[in-house]
Amino acid sequence: HVVICQYRSILDTIVSLIDHQDDKQKSMVNLFAPFSHCYWEQLSYEEKLNNIIDNYLPWHISYLQGWIIASETINVKWLHYNDVILDPKKSFNQIFSKFNISSPDFVEIPKSKSNFNKGISGRGKKIIPKSMQERITEKILRADKLNQNLINYL
Repeated sequence: HVVICQYRSILDTIVSLIDHQDDKQKSMVNLFAPFSHCYWEQLSYEEKLNNIIDNYLPWHISYLQGWIIASETINVKWLHYNDVILDPKKSFNQIFSKFNISSPDFVEIPKSKSNFNKGISGRGKKIIPKSMQERITEKILRADKLNQNLINYL
């Protein structure tokens, strides 16, 4: 078995999650701040960032740590979001080739049928203020007690 773990920049994930929460149809579901739909629209962008940093980021860090630990004993194939978006066939060939299987032809799914947001790489670094990026970096560094180089996922 191969476990596929797709990841993307934590900063990009944070701005994407804010976009998701800003979408009124989706904002009712937020596992990280379950009652945020009662107050989300009243928050400034900075308050939204703080909410995500306080409620979502610790979970994200633990999720990464768990898969990094799991990859020590099971076959985990790490795929960066950008690589999959730019060349999905190449990304999946890396997995299928281990089993002497060529990856199937891809059928493009219309964006109207997907949950695709903006998917723009580097948006987090541009949008999130430097002071907040420093706060995020600090949280990641403090959480990296197992020396897993979690900062590489920033």
